[in-house]
Amino acid sequence: MKKILVPTDFSKHAGFAIQVALKIAKSIQAEIHFIHASHIGIEWEDMHKVSLSGHGELLPKYEEHLFPETREKLGKTRQALMDLVRNAEKEGAKATFYLVYGGIHENILAYADKLGVDLIIMGTHGSHGMKELFVGSNTQRIVRLANCPVITVKQEVSNFDIKKIVYAADFEDKGANANLGRLVEFAKLFKAAIHLLYVNTPSLFEDSAVSMKKMKQVAIDFGLDEQNIHIYNHSIIEGGIIEFAEDEFFDLVSLTTYGYKGLRRTLNDIIAEQVVNHCKIPVLTFNLS
Repeated sequence: MKKILVPTDFSKHAGFAIQVALKIAKSIQAEIHFIHASHIGIEWEDMHKVSLSGHGELLPKYEEHLFPETREKLGKTRQALMDLVRNAEKEGAKATFYLVYGGIHENILAYADKLGVDLIIMGTHGSHGMKELFVGSNTQRIVRLANCPVITVKQEVSNFDIKKIVYAADFEDKGANANLGRLVEFAKLFKAAIHLLYVNTPSLFEDSAVSMKKMKQVAIDFGLDEQNIHIYNHSIIEGGIIEFAEDEFFDLVSLTTYGYKGLRRTLNDIIAEQVVNHCKIPVLTFNLS
């Protein structure tokens, strides 16, 4: 794991993600790539075509004088990104930045693929009530569609260190079980222990003996400690995941998503988005698609 992409809108939540990214980057000697997507008007966006070389900017100057307010705004944004790079370097992490124009999640996903990043770390404000019934946030789209793992951070995490990871699943889907191998490799970077969690609900009730048998087999298949297997009862799956992880002081919650859009969204994706929205602990998602 060598490259970490960190989207920022300079909010406090983005700052929480940056602190987590710095901790991870320093511990595994990874490089941080900050990215900011700016909505500044069609004329300017059409005039500038951003390159992936250098610091992500090869901007023609011949018409910029026609947009003095935009140029001033971007100058401040560029300076803020440079400050992030300098602060990261002071912390002992190698860093660079990209200033891009247009859609937020589209740019982040595109840059993640073009740069070949190994991990995206981003802050999320979460959402509540009626907002969750409408179109997903940029964070949810990235969680659902990114080809690399994504860590979302909802609040400030003091003394962040990855030692205990809880992976929640139903342990029946062979594809999702195979995806656990990626988490095992991730955990090895931090010498972290993986705990398996099955949340038993009234609507999807399963005998504990059946759940335990499945989970023990998965633990054997991936060389995990069979003592780190948990069955937790709750009225809803996402509530059980969050409650268990927070009560047991885990450092990271991990889930698999399927990357479907619209009506094809699976229960796994909806659960993952709910956990991302509400969990106080950073959430690591792996996309199976």
